[in-house]
Amino acid sequence: MAIWASTTILPTSETIISDGILAGAGSGALFVSGIDVSSVGDDGGWEVIASGVFPTGQGVRVRVQDAGPPVLDALCYSGIPGQGAYRISTSGTTLAFTVPPMPIGGPYDLDFESEDALLSFALANALTVVRRSFTDALYRVRAHLPPPRDVGPYAIDGENDT
Repeated sequence: MAIWASTTILPTSETIISDGILAGAGSGALFVSGIDVSSVGDDGGWEVIASGVFPTGQGVRVRVQDAGPPVLDALCYSGIPGQGAYRISTSGTTLAFTVPPMPIGGPYDLDFESEDALLSFALANALTVVRRSFTDALYRVRAHLPPPRDVGPYAIDGENDT
């Protein structure tokens, strides 16, 4: 005796996004709902994670732009060797990228564009660039080390000014 079950088979190029929308991999949709940080340092190299809907079959390029004087048009990096400026989203819901060194100011717009240039999205007033100093980075690193380490003060309040 055979038991038959009704199944629905999707082609391998199709994916189901978390809200039930059917979108083709590499095409479909590009939507950004927000980013995980509101400010980054002016020295560059800060990772930003965007949330939304991203194509999984191709890369997405991110630019930081501002129309005000001086005009800013900075291309972000993928943060992965070999991928250059295009970052491929593996989950379809998040996209991580690394910002380059930029002038202090903002808030700046983030422009997302798919590799084939068919999909794009602009997130207005999303990112502010602040000045980061050596001491800020030093105390941030020290704060994550365990207390038995003799690395010096863990905060600027612990400095001996005498």
